Amino acid sequence: MCKKGNMLHFIEPGILVLREIRRFCHYPHIPRIMRPDDANIVGNVHGGTILKMIEEAGCIISTRHCNSQNGDHCLAALARVERTDFLYPMFIGEVAHVSAEITYTSKHSVEVQINVLSENIVTGQ
Repeated sequence: MCKKGNMLHFIEPGILVLREIRRFCHYPHIPRIMRPDDANIVGNVHGGTILKMIEEAGCIISTRHCNSQNGDHCLAALARVERTDFLYPMFIGEVAHVSAEITYTSKHSVEVQINVLSENIVTGQ
């Protein structure tokens, strides 16, 4: 499917065009199932795994923003994490949903807010 104006059109089932996806997906949403190698021996997902997903989502949205402006192409890099709160544990088999949104931009920096939610796909919670 691709975006034309305010309508979505299917090009061919299962085939997506990268240029059209870039225009459609301004705010990345990255789902990922948590596997045993992401967790400790009791099944809790490592905080480092979640931090890595947070960094990747931030780099994606920041790089897209920087390259949507006129000028040289660039890659965004993480400079600082202001705050991270782990409210609940995440377990093997759950799906992590990582979403990113730009909250501030200036000539040389981009501030991004990342949210991570977990979903138990068996119970739907």
